[in-house]
Amino acid sequence: MGSEPVSVCANTLDTSAGLAAGPSVGQPVGSGAELDSDNWSGSISTAGGITEVYGRTTFKGGSQCSTQPDSYTNWVGIGGWDSTKLLQNGFWNGHTTNSFLFYEAIDGTTDTGTVPVTIANTNQGDTFNISTTYSAGTATFSWHDLTTGATGNISSSTFANLPASDFWDDWTGEAVDERGAIAKKYTTLRDFGTDPWQMVEVNSDGAGLTYIRQGADHNGLFIVYNGAYLSKPTSGANDGEFTDTWYGCGGEGPEVPSVSLKRRLEAARRRVKPARLARRRRPHGCG
Repeated sequence: MGSEPVSVCANTLDTSAGLAAGPSVGQPVGSGAELDSDNWSGSISTAGGITEVYGRTTFKGGSQCSTQPDSYTNWVGIGGWDSTKLLQNGFWNGHTTNSFLFYEAIDGTTDTGTVPVTIANTNQGDTFNISTTYSAGTATFSWHDLTTGATGNISSSTFANLPASDFWDDWTGEAVDERGAIAKKYTTLRDFGTDPWQMVEVNSDGAGLTYIRQGADHNGLFIVYNGAYLSKPTSGANDGEFTDTWYGCGGEGPEVPSVSLKRRLEAARRRVKPARLARRRRPHGCG
């Protein structure tokens, strides 16, 4: 395998390949039901108090872009939108970095990197249920290969000798198809075709798992490069389904925002949050 992917959006000094810690702060478009992003496409809940995100997707490699480097990753996670904190797990695919299951924890200054995970009898092309959970100071990342029946999970109360609570921002939960970043620049997006997500659910304020698009606290995300879609979701048969569709590789860049810049943007955006979001619990917010 090539150099181990690491996150480059969380003030890491390593310039190896890796996932971005989160999108650049997107601006609402149209009715506000969609948000544009430099690197995320998918579905996001802004219900607050989120302790679990669950979804069904496929571990797929995608086709190579002519402009290199390229990457494609799909995952579920808690945090990361308007935040430098993120807990996530899913699948990484890159022409120069190979393909593997991964988890990652980011707190704005510390980053585990995309830690490769090996679960016996799992293969590219298999369909999985995956989930990210935070409860009582412990984060748990789970994979269930529905094709082979293989299962695996990793639980930890610390990352890089810091408490897991430092990496949890409960405001958002998401299911995402993403282009990663190498040497602090977003790569081109590998042609993944379509990713028909199913059973995408979030647990907000301990109410149990409900469909991610249920209720008002939901937005669609799409990747834009030079004014053109690279990937965009369409709704499915119910509020727990959507399909991300690839439209183009795009080009390399822009640069991943620095942590200090992201923090200033976060603070500005939070000052103008809708009133309904002010009720959310944010015991571990950063600013």
